[in-house]
Amino acid sequence: MRRANGEGSVFKMKGNRRRPYVARTTKGKNEKGFQTYNWIGYYATKKEALDALEAYNRKPYDTRATLQEMFNRWSADDLPDLRESSQKIYKSAWKHCATISSMKMAEIHLNDLQAIVAPLNKSVGSSVKVLLSHLFGYAVRHEVITADRYNLVQFVKVSQDRGNMVERRVFTPEEIARVTDPVVLVLLYTGLRASELLNLKAEDIHLAERWLYVREAKTAAGVRVVPIAEKIGPCFDALPGS
Repeated sequence: MRRANGEGSVFKMKGNRRRPYVARTTKGKNEKGFQTYNWIGYYATKKEALDALEAYNRKPYDTRATLQEMFNRWSADDLPDLRESSQKIYKSAWKHCATISSMKMAEIHLNDLQAIVAPLNKSVGSSVKVLLSHLFGYAVRHEVITADRYNLVQFVKVSQDRGNMVERRVFTPEEIARVTDPVVLVLLYTGLRASELLNLKAEDIHLAERWLYVREAKTAAGVRVVPIAEKIGPCFDALPGS
């Protein structure tokens, strides 16, 4: 059945996407005469998109929605499209937003946002700020708040305190010359994480060709070929379990 004018549309985006179907409604035209849209969400199937569009037309998003509601909707619509590692970071960051989660999006002020970010170190605070940017951007897309309120997030100041993070630096040649432990030498010359070294199997180490293969890493990008410096070749014979 054809929908009436103004009730929106559903279409499929190009490319290999987990949520390729888009539901949207028409808002009007901008000052240049181009059509503008209200983006309802992204969906895995056409039926899901049509159901969301129908639900929206029955009851558009409530401008009284709370931050918690925005997180729930964003988690259902956008979060699954992110990498698993990013999903974990944002879910963890959300825990720091508990004190303002019940506030209405339209009533959250800069002081409220700053209050939850201020006590956090640089790493965690940055994650919370990016999450808030996602949520406020999602709220703008669904006309829960006006576009100018999205700009609040950019004014949130993140602490420069690095917390318990260790300041990294490059070892000097003199410091490396004093190292005799074979495990430490392998880590120094290959850049492997301790867990990557422990997960190496005999078939992953090719001493004659002077390279090794990291097949178990923290991220997909960490799976790699690593050259073995001639100096540390003998160290592999001294490693535990070799």
